[in-house]
Amino acid sequence: MSFWRLVALLLIVGGIGFGLWGGLYSTLDWWKLKRRVADEEKAIVRLEAEIDSLTAWAAALEIFGAAAGRVGARSWRSSSAG
Repeated sequence: MSFWRLVALLLIVGGIGFGLWGGLYSTLDWWKLKRRVADEEKAIVRLEAEIDSLTAWAAALEIFGAAAGRVGARSWRSSSAG
């Protein structure tokens, strides 16, 4: 193997090594961060669905809650009166 081929091989191996583990954030760190971002995005979608269902539930309580309260009050009065 000639000297220049050895130099080229060392530069290539060094470049790959620096690309994987060198710098402020290594490639492995970026992969971990991308995985975390994907997990957080899934959690956001799940929470948005929960918020939507709770919003619908709150709206139903506003509509039917007053009627349920009146029915409950009447049944409590009738059971305590008697």
